[in-house]
Amino acid sequence: GMERIVPLSGVTVGIVGASIGGLSCARALLDLGATVRVVERYPRGFSTRGSAISADEKLLLEITHHNEPPPRLEGGGAYFYGDLWAYLHSSLPPDTVRFGIEISEILDAGTLKPALMVHGEREEFDLILCADGGWSHLRKYVTNMQPRYAGYVLWRGRCDLVHAPGFKSWGAFRNGNVTTTAYAVRGPPPSQKCRSGVYLQMGVYIAQPEAEITRPTRGANCRATVQRAK
Repeated sequence: GMERIVPLSGVTVGIVGASIGGLSCARALLDLGATVRVVERYPRGFSTRGSAISADEKLLLEITHHNEPPPRLEGGGAYFYGDLWAYLHSSLPPDTVRFGIEISEILDAGTLKPALMVHGEREEFDLILCADGGWSHLRKYVTNMQPRYAGYVLWRGRCDLVHAPGFKSWGAFRNGNVTTTAYAVRGPPPSQKCRSGVYLQMGVYIAQPEAEITRPTRGANCRATVQRAK
């Protein structure tokens, strides 16, 4: 038979950030023969976190080698972020991802053996990938460019579908400078947190001048919990 080519055999790769991007990179690099370590500053995984995210099912199956299909979709055509994260995470070897590790700098970034400080110990790699989000502290090692304002602010919210009986206004609607979207997303398994197992996911896109907004910072999500009226 044909010999499997593993072009990165013997190469060690460190990935900073264990969200969807970091886990996808880890899975692809492992397939190429690399030894991979992912570090994430949050103390635990994201299987119950997030809202809606789109993904290509065929590509998911190709990169994860799962025997099981990806999590089911609701009518909106998007996955629950936590389901997708857990699906990718479960495709990795045990202990590939280490949580609760804050990385603020790359040591010896201009050399052939860049390193990270992990729990006070230096770990060297052949390659380090920065997957720590749009407001990355590590982007400076790659480029001086920073994210630019797109011209609108997105307010996003969700609720258990049991709290919106008879809701029928699915889809996207535009009115002047405001665009709203509403679609169904599979939530975590039915529980006290989401009794129906389905979220009503809504977004409101509002065009605003840049001077009127507060720029986000690393890891900062503007979050609010609204109590349902009695």
